[in-house]
Amino acid sequence: MLLPCELTIRYLLPPIRRGIAKELERLGLSQREIAKLLGFTQPAVSHYLKDKRGGVLKLSKNGTDKVKALAREMYDGLERPLFLMRVCEICKHEMQDRILCDIHRSLEDVPETCDFCTRD
Repeated sequence: MLLPCELTIRYLLPPIRRGIAKELERLGLSQREIAKLLGFTQPAVSHYLKDKRGGVLKLSKNGTDKVKALAREMYDGLERPLFLMRVCEICKHEMQDRILCDIHRSLEDVPETCDFCTRD
């Protein structure tokens, strides 16, 4: 049985990271600078920017907007604890929109009445 946090790490966090990396690049940061800011390697950043990572799931319009706003905050010097909190907020919002449900159902038998991710 897959836990929601496993699905989040495998399918939801990568497109969030990809979106942050792409926005930071758009703002003019180099791959090396993005890697340092996010705590990734430069090759990992390259994969995100070339859509070799983080491409399985498409975020909602609202999620995409929040990711871009977060990247701009990071560019402006957002402190690490606030960054972590914002990523968690984005994940929670996307899960409440049931973005992982179809993927979860494709991987294992999940009852149609499952509402685990939408609970507060």
